[in-house]
Amino acid sequence: MNNDVCIGLRMMPLTSDYPYLERLLDIRDEAFPANERPNSRNVSSYNKDNGYINLVFEDDNVPVGFMQLRHCGDDAYYGIYLAIGKKFRNRHYGSRALKLVIEEYLKGKMLFGCVEALLPEAENYQQRVDRVRFYQRNGMFVLDGVVDTGKMGKYQFVCTDPNMTFEQLKAKMAIAMPMLTV
Repeated sequence: MNNDVCIGLRMMPLTSDYPYLERLLDIRDEAFPANERPNSRNVSSYNKDNGYINLVFEDDNVPVGFMQLRHCGDDAYYGIYLAIGKKFRNRHYGSRALKLVIEEYLKGKMLFGCVEALLPEAENYQQRVDRVRFYQRNGMFVLDGVVDTGKMGKYQFVCTDPNMTFEQLKAKMAIAMPMLTV
């Protein structure tokens, strides 16, 4: 494994017999504060049969991250989260993983997701700005408008399709995550 940049990154579906599941759980714990962490069931057993897709990213057989998607119609997928292990950040793994998902897994279908809204008063404002810039650098567009989910906070949509509107994505979000009021 090259220490500077991911050269051999590969993507595969997460299966119940994945040998490095514990490492993925460590990556989850590094990537999310305790109150926002997907539980281990989300990481290991949500599958295509119930609309979820879990993808693992490895470099030289070392897990570096994972992404969870939710299918929401023939033409769209909701990116629930993308998590890259701390020691692999700032080395292009996140960008390469996102590119693999968009180009090789989705093959032209739309990907959208949510990022915390850019609210200047937020304690983690710079982190929010950095996340938005990451998605923009990787070909995604930030839509105007804020989704207020109540207890979970305020979010903005990012999307690979520059022609999508805020209202169209709200409708797709209702399909992807019906448990959220958007």
